[in-house]
Amino acid sequence: MNTSFKSWLLAAALVISVTSCATYKNTPVTPVNVDPLLTQMPAQSLEAHAAFGDAIFAQGPGAVVSICDKIIPLGTGDDTQARFALSGLAKHASRPGARNDQKIFANTVIAALHNAQDNEVKSFFIRQLQVAGHNESVAPLSGYLANDELCDAAVQALQAIGTRKATYSLHAGALSAQSNTQRVSLLKALAVIEHHPAQPLFEKYASDSDRDVRFAALLGLAKLGVASSEATLKAATHSGSDYDKIEAKSLYDLYLRTNS
Repeated sequence: MNTSFKSWLLAAALVISVTSCATYKNTPVTPVNVDPLLTQMPAQSLEAHAAFGDAIFAQGPGAVVSICDKIIPLGTGDDTQARFALSGLAKHASRPGARNDQKIFANTVIAALHNAQDNEVKSFFIRQLQVAGHNESVAPLSGYLANDELCDAAVQALQAIGTRKATYSLHAGALSAQSNTQRVSLLKALAVIEHHPAQPLFEKYASDSDRDVRFAALLGLAKLGVASSEATLKAATHSGSDYDKIEAKSLYDLYLRTNS
């Protein structure tokens, strides 16, 4: 990237105006006029992407707040540049050695997620935390595990965060799940990450009347490969439709490979 363009980005980031009342970690912040920077979205090169991120984070939480404020429900206007910008910032904040930027980004997006009224907008914010979230995001994300429309997005974000805190949040969510939609998402995630403390939960739902719940639990047992689960997995190969038997047989084979 040439020096003049990078200088323009940094200069544009210095243009500050009070446009609305916003908060960051419950503290009022002064939003930044990010419109000049957003005209460069989507970034056309990795250098431009990095320069944009540096320019935004140089201004602190106010610049990220301003971009979050521009995310609107689908069909109500054009927020394409803001969405490109926020997605780019998520990647930029997750780069090695950028913990301060990551904290600014995650805490600002968490606040925006809480304030959003539209589920699609909430889902978009959750996907950004999937990229740049850490332990500070676990509790806020966990609050959406009981929401059928947002559970899967929250599960994917917690799975991507992957810390012990996030994993046990998924386990707790599965224990308290109130719908099959929630159970399927949570059981699948616990299966994929091979969370051994969830074995009793997998055993409980391995004979559930709901097919999707049942096979999510069987997947968990197959992935864990615990000897005591063999009878359950083998029995599943003899029940249900022909398609169910085929799928159960593939899970039993997975168990045998895991347990070999």
